[in-house]
Amino acid sequence: MNLSWAPVLPSAMHGATVSLSANRDFVEKDWSLAFQLSVPLSKQRSTASLGYSKQPNGDYGYMNYNQTMPSSGGIGFDVSRRYNQNTDDFNQARVSYRNQYLNTDLGVSGYKDFNYWFGLTGSVVLMSGDVFASNRLGQSFALIDTNKVADVPVHYENSLVGRSNANGFVFVPSVTPYYAAKYSINPINLPSNFNATQVENRIAAKLGSGVVVKFPIRQSFAANVHLVQENGKPIPVGAVVHRLGYDSSYVGMDGIAYLEDLKAENNISIQLSDQKLCKADFPLDLKQAQQQIVIVKPVVCHEVVKP
Repeated sequence: MNLSWAPVLPSAMHGATVSLSANRDFVEKDWSLAFQLSVPLSKQRSTASLGYSKQPNGDYGYMNYNQTMPSSGGIGFDVSRRYNQNTDDFNQARVSYRNQYLNTDLGVSGYKDFNYWFGLTGSVVLMSGDVFASNRLGQSFALIDTNKVADVPVHYENSLVGRSNANGFVFVPSVTPYYAAKYSINPINLPSNFNATQVENRIAAKLGSGVVVKFPIRQSFAANVHLVQENGKPIPVGAVVHRLGYDSSYVGMDGIAYLEDLKAENNISIQLSDQKLCKADFPLDLKQAQQQIVIVKPVVCHEVVKP
């Protein structure tokens, strides 16, 4: 015959549980009794519990206090004491720690003679000339390369997995093999003189291997160039600025043209609305252009006299 009682405790007990049970063996004419109590602590990350059991072959009881390790990593521990009427008692203390690079586990157990242990696990990968550590590797993995641009947010399947390090890398230790997963970057916080020609890529990794996903972010030296005619008047709005090997751009208000991918020395030609052509050259302070969009003025455009 089995009897049990596990009441629903008031909400003020914050998830605590209690149970009582009894068993009657009519053949041996023995009773078995058991009691258990569990109380969540510290926002339910920790639990204190105790129990007692009365059995025909001897009584035993236990006390336990444990804290679960957060899924994102951190510290977890377990401390327990077990009392046995007819055998040796048993004690155990265990501490676990995990971060993004490794897992550790250490502890001690026993009664009069104790056993000790310590474990350390993790993975190290060499890719693209750099070394990456992870607490574990999945069936496949990926390395995102932002072309040596640091602090770029990187997403895997729309979830943020990190920001590029000083060498422009983000290591993703576990990706689904043979699936063209979506990798993307968020260029919104890039300095104004950096261009990301691609912000999303889909690529599949083979089972048991890794892939390198490249995003060709590059620094572009840009300037607002104030263009004037030989008489000192601004180049008219709508004039077309030509540069060899680059797309054409247009002159805006007050003769200002915004130009990217500039060099230390630059040559341009401007097609005016009256079909006249003028040419200009100007230097650029690259050290200053690394920090901001610079202003270059005045740049005189000299008319090209047709033969």
